[in-house]
Amino acid sequence: MGDRVVFCLPSFVAGGAERVMAQVATHFAAQGFDTHVVVLSGEGPNRRYVGEGVRVHPVGAARLRDATLAFPLAVRALRPRAVVSTLPHVNILLALTRPIWGSGIPLVLRESSVLSRTIRLEHPRSRRTWMMAARSAYVRADAVIALTEEATADLREAFGVRPERIRLLPNPLDISGLRARASSRGFSRKDRFSYPPRRWVSIGRLDVTKGYDVLMEALAAILPEARSGLRWDIHGDGPIRYGLESLASRLGLGGVVTFRGYSDDVVPVLLEADLFVMPSRLEGMPGSLLEALALGVPVLASDFAAARDLLGSAAVLLPNAHTGKWPGILRRVLESSPGPASVDLSRFDVPRVFGEYERIVLDAIKRPGSTVR
Repeated sequence: MGDRVVFCLPSFVAGGAERVMAQVATHFAAQGFDTHVVVLSGEGPNRRYVGEGVRVHPVGAARLRDATLAFPLAVRALRPRAVVSTLPHVNILLALTRPIWGSGIPLVLRESSVLSRTIRLEHPRSRRTWMMAARSAYVRADAVIALTEEATADLREAFGVRPERIRLLPNPLDISGLRARASSRGFSRKDRFSYPPRRWVSIGRLDVTKGYDVLMEALAAILPEARSGLRWDIHGDGPIRYGLESLASRLGLGGVVTFRGYSDDVVPVLLEADLFVMPSRLEGMPGSLLEALALGVPVLASDFAAARDLLGSAAVLLPNAHTGKWPGILRRVLESSPGPASVDLSRFDVPRVFGEYERIVLDAIKRPGSTVR
């Protein structure tokens, strides 16, 4: 049995960060590492991505605030050679409790978005407290994995993380597997999409960062001219689902927008789409966007960094700083024939990304001493 590595995440809910960590842990187990996952609850849709050889240790708490001692104690009990964590609240807790679970044990943090913007958006009333805690925490890590150049700059400038500690590494994408599953369903790009695009699909957790409310308001503004045959299916679940359903009803979009809940398999969902829509206020490197691009589905996204990087300067993006322009952009999209973007996705391929995770963890294990300041 190889080195013991403990992966830490809040839950197995239907989120991209949780799915990636479950997949990375499964890769480590397949490579011979003694692999463990510490989590608040062991149940959730993303549990299915945890493969053989990975041992899951539920702390038995509903919220991290109820496990501020139990969580680091669970890590300490496993006596790991390295710890890998994701999502800000777990990252901050583990970094600040290193004296409890092991000051000399390497800690690798994965930051899935632009941290300062995440804090500003999700914690407006306690922003200063969260910023102070994050500044104190992230500098204590042996390595911090960031998904985009924008996120790496944020870690340096807003949180003081030393540049040599930051590793730029995108999310993994099983390109060949996705396309094989599409092919098995008789998928063909020829004559695939209807013009103008009438079947819209979104995939993602239903929270404030995703921007569905803004796009609904923009769509409602052009509803009389857009309604004929238009269908927007939103796949996912989350804390603001009821609020979004109520908003859709108030805006008169009940016959247009449908909330489909969590989907186990995104391939048939994407194969039904003429347009993949991602109006997010904030994103890291969203897996559903990568999957849409891999299957050749046309994309309409807001102007977050990953969309600009992937879609290029010629793409039509929804400007988050000028949401009043969204109705006009939607009108042009409905009058046009957007085609699939031509994107080189090789840097996201699973073997490359998983191999880099392995190298980052092994480098941290080999580096002598502790980084705690």
